[in-house]
Amino acid sequence: MKLRTLLLLILLMCPSVCWGQITLGSGLMDFLEVSYTAGPSPWSVHIFDESTLTEYNPTEVTFSIAGPQHLFVRPASDATWGFIGVAGGQLFRATPQNGSPGSQLVMGIATGELPAGFANLPMVITMSVTGITNPGEFSYYINDNTPNSAVGDVAVPLFSTLLGLNTLNFDWGTAHSFNMAFSAPGLYHVDFQFSGPLNTGGTVTSDFYRYTFDVAPFAVPEPATWALMGVSGSAVIAGSWYIRRRRQLALNATLSRRSARK
Repeated sequence: MKLRTLLLLILLMCPSVCWGQITLGSGLMDFLEVSYTAGPSPWSVHIFDESTLTEYNPTEVTFSIAGPQHLFVRPASDATWGFIGVAGGQLFRATPQNGSPGSQLVMGIATGELPAGFANLPMVITMSVTGITNPGEFSYYINDNTPNSAVGDVAVPLFSTLLGLNTLNFDWGTAHSFNMAFSAPGLYHVDFQFSGPLNTGGTVTSDFYRYTFDVAPFAVPEPATWALMGVSGSAVIAGSWYIRRRRQLALNATLSRRSARK
């Protein structure tokens, strides 16, 4: 029974290790790196960390959006910032388009060179959250390049679940980083699909690829909350000690009675 309990605790405490899931919390990421070649499986889609030159399969990665470096206050202008999904002056979490990859996630889109046979037109990236229950609004947008920040005087949404923006034209052979925002903490799933026009007419479309984002709570506990947590923790520890002490005394009494019978 104790071994089963230990195994259960390990599974609960380290899902990223036990289930092969990788969690990324910093780095310069092409979170959508797309290329196309002729063949039975033409689309190649993966995550590329330019900081470590490491490639990942999207289905094996969870992006962790956490820490004060990813916490921002929404500016007041509704005309510019209404797509974020929180009111002016409220907190939201985001990845900056030109932050410090040593401590922040900086996330962009990259494509390979224009494949032979494709028309000289942008590839179309389609976002979908159909059938997915996310805790808040998701958006991908441009700001005015304020270093290490996802806010500024300018904000242009590219994808937005609040505004219904779900397609983006993207040139082949380019790479760009943009801001990514989340209006509430929790686990987000977002699907992306890619298509490109052919010289002979028509388009070639990929499957949907799912990306997962784990967004941390927006506020840290107040000092009073920490104190209450400390009192609660002390009470739990004291209660556990009391129960163990009673069991030990009962065991000692039983052993004493057995010795007396002998």
